[in-house]
Amino acid sequence: MKIDLDLWFDDWLRIIEGSKSAQEEKPFLLVALRVQKCWAEMMLNCKALRAMGVENVAAMSSTERNILLTAKTSARRHLRLIMLEPDYYLAKLKYAMDFVWAKCAFSFLLLLKLSRLLPERDEEHQELLEHGNRLVDELNKAGSNNSQSGAGNIYLQILKVSIEKYGRALQESQHPSTGGSTATSPFWELFDAQADLQWFVPEQFVSEWDFPGLNLFYFPTAWQDFFGDFSLAM
Repeated sequence: MKIDLDLWFDDWLRIIEGSKSAQEEKPFLLVALRVQKCWAEMMLNCKALRAMGVENVAAMSSTERNILLTAKTSARRHLRLIMLEPDYYLAKLKYAMDFVWAKCAFSFLLLLKLSRLLPERDEEHQELLEHGNRLVDELNKAGSNNSQSGAGNIYLQILKVSIEKYGRALQESQHPSTGGSTATSPFWELFDAQADLQWFVPEQFVSEWDFPGLNLFYFPTAWQDFFGDFSLAM
């Protein structure tokens, strides 16, 4: 599938680059093409994990974890592309259908969730929070010029609420209350860890669009063994 996707991308890249009639639209078309490729890579990898029946990141094999990291890389690249030149992509969302708004919101929520499940750098969370607030600002601009009543508003609101919750969780982890978990503790050691991850599962993404990836969770395998042994003893 990766080879097919690369061939598809190369074909369209060649068409756009060689089109004399699309010279004025070329910058917009090239950004949209690259964004679409990142989206396809996210979907392919998340659907591959879903087909494997894998949901608990703690129980993943190294191969499965690499698939998830690849999806995260694509989501990060997706964000970078749409934020680098907002006039080339985000500004065009004022003409887009709800599905495009849903894709934009979902890709960022997936990146937020994967940053909790598979953190890579200490600065990652603060950077995502800043990018998220910028994304909301740009989407607000596009939404304010939207000629379609209500289009994208639900997904913009979901994005706003999730980023606010993410920011509060980040602040609490950096400044824990007395007697609470330290900032160095992984989030899944907190009592409400799975409630934390549940922020990223809006009903619209699951029931309306069937986007994969938001069902992932982290439950330490040692705990699974403990509860398994406990149930056997009963």
